[in-house]
Amino acid sequence: MAEETKNASIIVPRCMLWSYILNGSMGFVMLVTYCFCLTDVQAALDPEINRSGFPYIYVFQTGTGSIGGAIGLTSIILILGIAGATSFFATTSRQTFAFARDNGLPGSKWIGKVHPRLLVPLNAILVTFGFTILLSLINLGSTYAFNAIISLQLLALMSTYAISIGCLALKRLRNEPLPPSRWSLGKFGLPVNLFAFAYSCFAVIYVCFPVTTPVVVSENMNWAIVMFAGVLVIALVYYFVHGRKVYEGPVVFVKPAEE
Repeated sequence: MAEETKNASIIVPRCMLWSYILNGSMGFVMLVTYCFCLTDVQAALDPEINRSGFPYIYVFQTGTGSIGGAIGLTSIILILGIAGATSFFATTSRQTFAFARDNGLPGSKWIGKVHPRLLVPLNAILVTFGFTILLSLINLGSTYAFNAIISLQLLALMSTYAISIGCLALKRLRNEPLPPSRWSLGKFGLPVNLFAFAYSCFAVIYVCFPVTTPVVVSENMNWAIVMFAGVLVIALVYYFVHGRKVYEGPVVFVKPAEE
């Protein structure tokens, strides 16, 4: 998204920092309030008592004492969910475009195009949108399969975080030079990198566990690690067969100011 932002080297990291500070503070307040209102955990999980099927709706209803109040609070959650999904969708489509632009995906020439009038990677957006619809339909057939896909997404995300942050922290520990930057955490950079790396490694292990026990292979087994290994094998095969011949790594396009 930084490629579509003016003065990105300052604006993007500043927005990232303040989004974590503001959302983390408000999320902590909401978590404390929610736990305070969650007076009966078993009732919230009991389908005979909580007919909505969602524990947070039960908490909203018992906390406000009103169905209308529960609907209002649930609507806020729904709006936030849609907003979050939109931002994830925008980010994923741009990552897909950037990878295709570097010839890292099958059909890169088509996916990596920018629409001449809209000035957005429309083909990458359509590909992302199509895969999102297909993955969402899995939930209609099996909730456990859908949860495995979600775990796979988090596993892949945290793996990339661990690799990139780990490489950066290693260069800092070795006192090796880093590319110049306009925005920096200064002396707090290395501790933040080490904490983020440790958290990413913990998350990689944690998301591979099943969500419930006892584990039944045909019902609630978490197949995320199996799918992750399968995707990794397919990616490696594609790289050695075709990708290494055309992939050149991340590239930088510099647009002259007069254009």
